[in-house]
Amino acid sequence: MNRTLLLILCDFLLLNLLALTNWERAEPASSAPSPVATDPTAGATTADQDLVEVMRMALEDEQAQQDALAAQRSELAAQLETTVSTLAEREQNLAGLAAERDRLSTTL
Repeated sequence: MNRTLLLILCDFLLLNLLALTNWERAEPASSAPSPVATDPTAGATTADQDLVEVMRMALEDEQAQQDALAAQRSELAAQLETTVSTLAEREQNLAGLAAERDRLSTTL
């Protein structure tokens, strides 16, 4: 399965889970405040930050794939140049052998 499609599916399921949860029943009501008063959003990340991080990771993956494809393309280009030069040498040898054959056939 494609990573992007999997990410979209997970996001969709997570958003549905968050939207359909009855938060009033899920959290027990406490009568006394907790002795340690902390900011509940102190270490939490927002959805925008998560989205930015996921997009950054996807961009890095895409750039790595493009770099790998560029390296493969340059390697194939080098192989093609080698093959073309080998083919040109063989054609020259073939032409020389054909000329030699014609010269020998006329002398006999």
